[in-house]
Amino acid sequence: MDRIDPENRPFAHDDPFAWTLDHRGEILRALYTILLGNPRFDCAPQTRFKTWWRLVGSAVENAVFEATGAPLSFKELFARVEADDEDAISRADILRTLHSIPWASKDKAGGAIFTAADLLKRLDEAAEEPSMADLRRFCTAPRASAPSPKAITRALKAIEGTPTAVGAAVLTLHVERDSHSKATIFKVVELG
Repeated sequence: MDRIDPENRPFAHDDPFAWTLDHRGEILRALYTILLGNPRFDCAPQTRFKTWWRLVGSAVENAVFEATGAPLSFKELFARVEADDEDAISRADILRTLHSIPWASKDKAGGAIFTAADLLKRLDEAAEEPSMADLRRFCTAPRASAPSPKAITRALKAIEGTPTAVGAAVLTLHVERDSHSKATIFKVVELG
């Protein structure tokens, strides 16, 4: 229904919460039918949200194909949304730059790790590099003229754990506290 005030349209159920509770058995049966009838259940995940795609995304893609004959790809939908998402583009640039820096410290598995102090030192050494200028702006607190370890930690924690497409790879930033030194440790991880 095309209305300028969709909140005032007539509703089939006056109380959607009560209706959902009254029909939860039917809703669950329909959801399980979609999940169990999914021939793609054992396929390799197609999005970076691996568990979600395996349980939900692939089932919905299959149900749409069975009902309409038209393919649906969450992988393509997510890629289109991210291509227009300024935050994702900025996060990708930050993660790409952090991933490209040859950090001196390694974790037990041999992966590169760094602290806010390590990044501050690198920002000061490479201030003229264009990619480092973007990273420097990202790590500088509002109304500050230069980044500080505290501002760097706050900025990096804001993008922690967010899988981000960077070229053909998917990168994410892991943050942990070193129990021995009490320092915050950062690591850029490429997801399988």
